[in-house]
Amino acid sequence: MYPEQRELVFHDTVPLPLEQLEKGRRKAVRQKDIILNIFRQFPNTWFTPYQIQLIYQENHGTILITSVRRSITDLTKEEKLIKGSPGKQVMEIYGVHNNQWKFSLEYTEGVLAFMERTKNDDPEITDVEIEDFTEGFKP
Repeated sequence: MYPEQRELVFHDTVPLPLEQLEKGRRKAVRQKDIILNIFRQFPNTWFTPYQIQLIYQENHGTILITSVRRSITDLTKEEKLIKGSPGKQVMEIYGVHNNQWKFSLEYTEGVLAFMERTKNDDPEITDVEIEDFTEGFKP
């Protein structure tokens, strides 16, 4: 595991001027970071996308359910979230079963192990720098 690497999270499905495209990409990255932090705050809790949408909107304003699902899918691919088994599905809005996800503690352990190895390889890195860097990774 390596610390988070930025990737293209905004999908340009219609031709946009470069300025709007960059704005959309920045917003998508910010949304994804906020959603990951919601999961980090409750590392042992399973959430549906609609539950995450409600929490997000209570604290950060409106977000489309498709944006929540995109972020959850990306975070799952990055192994930062764990998708529940079919038995974890719950009946939710519109009478449809929804999957649930939770924060991946294995991801946190991997990041912390990586940082410890980095410190051992480079004695110039201090414990304070490691704590500052990994603060967001700790559940």
